[in-house]
Amino acid sequence: MVAGPEIELKFLFAERDLAKVKSLVVAAAGAPQATHQRLRTIYFDTPNQDLWNQGFTLRVRAIGERHVQTVKRIAPSSLQRDEWEEETGRPELDLGRIKNTPLARLAGKASIRRALRPAFEVVVERTSFMLESGAGWIEASFDQGAIEANGEKLGVNELELEWKSDDRSALFNLARVFVSQAPLYPSLISKAVRAHLLAAGAWGRAAKSSKPRLDKDMTCRRAFQEICRTCLHDFHLNLPALEKFDNVEALHQGRIAMRRLRAAMTLFKTDGPRF
Repeated sequence: MVAGPEIELKFLFAERDLAKVKSLVVAAAGAPQATHQRLRTIYFDTPNQDLWNQGFTLRVRAIGERHVQTVKRIAPSSLQRDEWEEETGRPELDLGRIKNTPLARLAGKASIRRALRPAFEVVVERTSFMLESGAGWIEASFDQGAIEANGEKLGVNELELEWKSDDRSALFNLARVFVSQAPLYPSLISKAVRAHLLAAGAWGRAAKSSKPRLDKDMTCRRAFQEICRTCLHDFHLNLPALEKFDNVEALHQGRIAMRRLRAAMTLFKTDGPRF
């Protein structure tokens, strides 16, 4: 099973702006050769979301006639997730192939194995371009389709920029250019998060503050990044509620997220308070 970090930025856009956003990517690619794929992805979990609550996702993705099984683990960064994937040649879940991943211990419990079942499905049409920067390659992918969970459906219009080399600065530089020239909105809410909330009937509703994933071995830099990521994640999570319901509680929770972010920036600044 191939293991490695996945480093990417995600942006949302309105369907009416697809042509404008795509023209930017095509221009950056020069003479592009686009690849087109239909991706049908089934995510697995228990009814109690045991995998999700421990920071894991487990999925099987159909790409044409191929089938790829993937384990992802939340990392203390909104840009990076640990990932283990392997082509299986079958649409069914194969737990024998996760024995060399951190999920093996949890999935090894008999109660978890018996309870695993399809939780939701994501089907998108993906168009990808490879963009060359001075420091390496960036894959730009448009995903358009829908998330289906618990009888509900949520549309997907998303641009992903995934870094394929070592120096991340080019990824951010390209993202700044795109955002300055097109109506793109950074998103910290992955399709898996949206799907889990949709399945639980919680998508588009006010969300309370969550806890950052901190541990005793973290440096101050990593802890600061994780706290900021959590605050921004909580803010973004409440935006759909404001758009859909004009929800007073969502406004309140969004303000709490921003106050927590400002407090963290004050606490961690180099000339900040000392304890």
